[in-house]
Amino acid sequence: MNRLPTPISDSTQRKMPPQPNRRLRWLNSDRPLRSSAEARRVDAVVVGSGAGGAVAAYELANAGREVLVLEEGGYYDEATYGDTNAQRMANLYRFGEEMFARGATRSIPVLTGRAVGGSTVINSGSCFRAPGDVLDRWGLDHAEMDSLFADVEEVICVHPVPDDLVGRNGRIVQRGANALGWSNGVIPRNIDGCRGTGLCSFGCPTGGKQAMHKSYLPRATALGARVAARCRVTAVAEGRVEAEWAEVGSRLEVEADAVVLAAGPIHTPRLLIEAGLGPAEHVGRHLRIQPAAGVIARFDNEVRVEGEPSTLQSWYVDEFRADHGVVLEATHLLAETAGELKDWRHHALVGVLVGDEGQGSVEPDGSGGALLRYELHPADEERLRFGMDRGAELMRAAGAAGVLPLDLRLSAYHPLGTAGLGAVCDDSGKVHGTSTVHVMDASLLPDAPGVNPQLTVMALSARAARTLVAQ
Repeated sequence: MNRLPTPISDSTQRKMPPQPNRRLRWLNSDRPLRSSAEARRVDAVVVGSGAGGAVAAYELANAGREVLVLEEGGYYDEATYGDTNAQRMANLYRFGEEMFARGATRSIPVLTGRAVGGSTVINSGSCFRAPGDVLDRWGLDHAEMDSLFADVEEVICVHPVPDDLVGRNGRIVQRGANALGWSNGVIPRNIDGCRGTGLCSFGCPTGGKQAMHKSYLPRATALGARVAARCRVTAVAEGRVEAEWAEVGSRLEVEADAVVLAAGPIHTPRLLIEAGLGPAEHVGRHLRIQPAAGVIARFDNEVRVEGEPSTLQSWYVDEFRADHGVVLEATHLLAETAGELKDWRHHALVGVLVGDEGQGSVEPDGSGGALLRYELHPADEERLRFGMDRGAELMRAAGAAGVLPLDLRLSAYHPLGTAGLGAVCDDSGKVHGTSTVHVMDASLLPDAPGVNPQLTVMALSARAARTLVAQ
């Protein structure tokens, strides 16, 4: 059986050495980079500060390059995320037309972050290595990728969820999988001091999740990189980036030997298309979103499923990944879903994640935004329904008193693949037909890995940055 690779075989939390400069120094400096209208010259300008951009900034700064990171969103931490979930979402999430992948018959919400740290601030923290068969499909060397994965895992403190934070929802999934003889395991996550609030998707309130603003970006700034928040890039070209400050309205021009696009798989291709860079037949095409659904079940015999300290995602089932492209993951009930249920604390949710075969596209909307086009492929709908059936079977095997009617209520959290390796970029992320423009974010992934992709995004960005430095 082709099990998902995990970084550590036990659930002992790894004790990491203190990371240098855990706060971003520029935020509290006397002369922060905020309102300059002058042109600047650096070795590398990085557009975006998420899983790809933060790693790229660190790798380039570690090689002695002068690096400037431009981030459209603001800087937030556990003291400033917001007092309510609604405030946190307003501060940390992208909204507007681009949060929907629209097709002829349905629109699928695609949730991404907009803040210093990108979507790593609001994701679940699940950190799977890309499976070996996926690396083979992409033509990547296993030994090289294992080394890159290990380097990233050390920086962001990846280890399996500790036993006391698995929670009843995780134990239910474990119990059902074991009863059916299905392959399963504890999810590895980037946490250091997790307290099990389950609020990972609203910004970790205790600072335990080692998102980019807690891990890679402080390391990069300790090496001299600078980060500019609320600075929106409006245009890119060979060796040049144009941006504007959201708060003061002035403009910034940056010249650089390397322009690194890490604005995510929605805005990286938008910027390339608007600039007329890269092969037009591939840039912005091949969008995957890894659509997700869920199965909710009632457990009358459980004292309480929800409400105890536990992490957002703690247990996975990979029995059907290789043959059906389906992974099941224990997760918490979303607040709006819980509000629809009577006695919601006695309900459990297992998520169904599909590595999609279908492809969509990203197009500029003409006003600095983007439009996502995506039709759910019939094979992917079949996979989702298969996964939901298996999720219901698992819940019953775990002792559920009943399973809620199964409707295909879809969402997506993993857009990727719109400027992929080979089709658009070479191994350094350099866009074909350019000499200075590189891509280092989830756009690089050639297709859907079928697991939470953030660790793979970081590893591929590190690979591209190191290749760029070597060249």
